[in-house]
Amino acid sequence: MRKYTHTAIYSPSLALGILLALAPAKEAPAGVTVTPVTTAPAAPASGSGLPDKILPSTPASSDLAAQLAAAGRYNEAIQVISRLLQMDPVRGQYDRQAMMLLRADCQIHLKQMTSAIETLESVRAVAQKAADRDEEATATALKALLQASPTFHYIPSTGPSKVPLDIIDPAGRNAALNALYSDQLAQLQAKLADGKTSGSVKGMLEIARTAHLVRALATATHSDIHKIDDSLKKLPELAAQRIRDAIEDWDKAARSISSRAGRFERRQTGVRLDSFGTHPVYTDGRVGLSAQDATDLQNIQSACDQVPEVVADLVSAFGNPEAYNGRMMRVEARAADCKRRASDVLKTDYSR
Repeated sequence: MRKYTHTAIYSPSLALGILLALAPAKEAPAGVTVTPVTTAPAAPASGSGLPDKILPSTPASSDLAAQLAAAGRYNEAIQVISRLLQMDPVRGQYDRQAMMLLRADCQIHLKQMTSAIETLESVRAVAQKAADRDEEATATALKALLQASPTFHYIPSTGPSKVPLDIIDPAGRNAALNALYSDQLAQLQAKLADGKTSGSVKGMLEIARTAHLVRALATATHSDIHKIDDSLKKLPELAAQRIRDAIEDWDKAARSISSRAGRFERRQTGVRLDSFGTHPVYTDGRVGLSAQDATDLQNIQSACDQVPEVVADLVSAFGNPEAYNGRMMRVEARAADCKRRASDVLKTDYSR
């Protein structure tokens, strides 16, 4: 996990505490142990030497941004953060990711949904590149909560209470994150139990994406997900096999179409008139592709194009990429070969 070293006020626990404001959950998901994030130290109150107005000449600092946010002066906090982000982090003595998380929190308070989601996606992408899984989980979890709360209220789908939870309020956001975790966990368990879902490539992708989100939510709420991990252990290899089976089916279909289209047959291509009457004229030629054949080949190409995305999602969701990258790369190579075959069949001139 990346270490924050520039300012004491933005330690990892404080950055997480400011954004998630995670107090003990009101209701823990059934069968799941939830450990609340330790409450971060409070930022200085608005009366602690804050200027009445932030001017372009006011020195920008992470402390000032945090104090403005704590005082409810979110627009001004964003202004200071924007100025900081234009500076080199070392020179400005700030942590970029922590400031981005604080900006997302301010945008949530200002109900700037699109901007907050974009900020969190930026945090997630940088954290993923830096292999900072805790920070990536924090951004992923909050982004998912925003997307599931278009009115800034999350409505739980499981549990006894269906009362909308205000995600702007810190306590409400904490409860909403735990409720979202419970809901997504229930969805994952249902998909794992559904043989139809877990028996197809599309179903595997759904499971992988749900598992990825559940893991992020579990990390953000410090919940126990070991039981789910046990259920997921066999799925990576099963997913790879399902994809290989699908590619084999697509490849067989392309070969079958090629064989049928290239077959010669005698067709009536016209008539011949002579003194004895009308006579049919026959010509030997290849069968060629029907409209349905062309559509099927295009669908095979499209399906093969989606394999790399499916593989990336599966590796990300199921974890341990080192153990599965080799076989998954071979799956991608098979898909590329299958696409080339379908493309060759589609481009062949069958009039010769």
